[in-house]
Amino acid sequence: MPDLINTVSQVALSLVTIGKPLQAMVQPVPRPGPEEVLICVEATGLLALDQKLCDFGAFNTASRLPLVLGIDVVGTVVEYGISIAPSDVPFPLIGTRVLFQGNLRRPHAGGLAPAMSSFQAATLITNPFNAALSLFHSSGLGFPFPGTDPTFEYQKAHVVVLGAGTTVGTFIVRLAAIAGIGTIIATSSKASFATLQTLGATHVIDRSSSSIPSDVQTILGSPPLHAVEAYASGHPTLAASLFVSTNVSKTIVMLSSLAGADIDALAERGISLRNILAPSRPILICSDPGPRLFPSGCCLASWRPPPM
Repeated sequence: MPDLINTVSQVALSLVTIGKPLQAMVQPVPRPGPEEVLICVEATGLLALDQKLCDFGAFNTASRLPLVLGIDVVGTVVEYGISIAPSDVPFPLIGTRVLFQGNLRRPHAGGLAPAMSSFQAATLITNPFNAALSLFHSSGLGFPFPGTDPTFEYQKAHVVVLGAGTTVGTFIVRLAAIAGIGTIIATSSKASFATLQTLGATHVIDRSSSSIPSDVQTILGSPPLHAVEAYASGHPTLAASLFVSTNVSKTIVMLSSLAGADIDALAERGISLRNILAPSRPILICSDPGPRLFPSGCCLASWRPPPM
């Protein structure tokens, strides 16, 4: 681990121009202030959101350049702000490996098991939480969370996961299988078939197939009611093609921003289009957008004591 306490600058891959490749540039090492800690970053998980920030300037990114991407961060606590006395800090202690996301306030929930690598942990922040929301929250498909509704028959339920080979897609498949959902149809490249079947997919379809809608209906014996798009397409063209016009309500869950025209057009067909734009829930809130350097950069994170 570098001596970040006595280091004033670092080199970080930064977004300088929207739509252009990242550039290595010198960034200052931030100093922790009140209720902040300095994290030595070991790994950063990049999301579809990062691609939108980089390529399309989403969320007015152009006004904040240069910007270091990556909000799912794993690293080690190296320094507290001057207002935090060590005797007043129950967790995380200096030297603690933590994971956090850029908008989190759970300082009691981000420790890592020694056996888990930083690379693995960087995938376990936003992705599994969004997968859970997609399945079990009212903003998603709204299946009852396992154990909360003894009358719900999971075995009779189904879900179609488009783009199941993505990181969040694999979590959706696995959580659906753990819940006991009876039919889990996944689309992916053939290279991901075996993995998805191991995770619990009951059926896998080649994502390049031109017959995905008819294949899904053949598997189910009727048109589907629930689909999750686990990749950021922008428009639910493939998902919408799965459904036929009936009086039964249907739901598409997307993991990207929605256009109002899509919502209105699908509503006329009885399809509810829902969007998952949620943070994860582990440990610290990042109060500075950067800099972060892989594998040994640093960033600031606000510290809040856990509720008594």
